[in-house]
Amino acid sequence: MSIEAGSEHDERIVREQMFVGVATHLNVWRHLGPFGIDLSGADLAGMKLQRSYFPGLVARGCVLTDADLSGSDLSSADLTDIVAANTRFTDANLSGARLVRCTATYASFNGADLSGAELTDAVLRGAQLIAATCDRTDLTGTDLRAAKLMRLDLSSAAWHTADLSGADLTGAQPKAVIDCATSAVPERKP
Repeated sequence: MSIEAGSEHDERIVREQMFVGVATHLNVWRHLGPFGIDLSGADLAGMKLQRSYFPGLVARGCVLTDADLSGSDLSSADLTDIVAANTRFTDANLSGARLVRCTATYASFNGADLSGAELTDAVLRGAQLIAATCDRTDLTGTDLRAAKLMRLDLSSAAWHTADLSGADLTGAQPKAVIDCATSAVPERKP
């Protein structure tokens, strides 16, 4: 039986199967040396790519909406201008990654390693960064309104110009982050 246009097998399923195949080969061949992978502009929305190995990946302007990259190695990846709403980066290695101007509203970075990552002018409104590692992370101009930042240590991060309005900073460090977020919330009039 052949698959015809309009059948239950849509483009997304074909793309996912193809990309999983590429990911499998890269995971097998990774001991041979670094590969220069450029997926800039690719539409990877909804892909299930947990525990993938993509250090140094270039994916500028890529669409990752609703994708699952939990536990993946994206260290030193260039993810500039990606669209990653509702994407799961839970426990991912994003150390040294560039997420400049990315839009990752309601994305999960829980437990992710963002050490040395650059998130300048990113939109992470409503995102979760619970217990993420943010050592030397650049959050300059980042929109973190209503984000869940519990147990987040920003002591060595550049966060001073980030918008933390309405963010949940329970257990966050340093105390100045909490004070800044509290002062950013406008007073309500009766």
